[in-house]
Formats: sequence, C-alpha cells, structure tokens
Amino acid sequence: MVGIVRILFYIFIFFVVLIPIALVIFLILKSKKSAWKGEIVGKKELDKEDFDTNEIEHIYKVIVRIDGGRDKHMEVDRDRYEMWNIGDRLEKKSGEMWPEKV
Repeated sequence: MVGIVRILFYIFIFFVVLIPIALVIFLILKSKKSAWKGEIVGKKELDKEDFDTNEIEHIYKVIVRIDGGRDKHMEVDRDRYEMWNIGDRLEKKSGEMWPEKV
C-alpha cells in the first residue's frame, strides 16, 4: 500500500510541478528564438479590477504590424508603453527578449 501511495505522489509531482515548469521554459525559449520587424499601429491602456482585493491593475498593450501583414499584440510595461509611439518601427532580434525601437 505504501508503494502505491509513493508512486501516486511522484506522478502528482510530475504533472503538477515538472510539466508546468517545462512549459514555461519552452515558451521563454521560443519567444527568445523569434525575430521580426514591424511598425506600431495601435496602443491600448486598460484597467483590470481584481475582484478579490478590489485593486486596479493597469495593463499596457501595443499592437505591432509585422512586416508581411500579421498583427502582433504585446503586453508591455509602462516605460515601454510611454517610450513607444504609433508609427515607430520595432525590431525583435533572435536571442533578445524584447524588441527595440529602430
């Protein structure tokens, strides 16, 4: 009986801890691997209320039209949101986490 409980515990740890960690690492590496150039075509500033604490969270989004026609919606921090303007060109290099203004 103890052996079965131990096996179930390890399976639980595998699915609840290891798989989500592996997924996060995969998504970060995939994001760093991508490269693109585009132009900012829109900006959105949203307020989101946390229903548990009634705190207001400010969310900043930038819409970039990638060269080739596809739109990319990016959530950014306040500094980038204020620094980037509609019409600015951005370049995301492979290996970098964030695009830079060019």
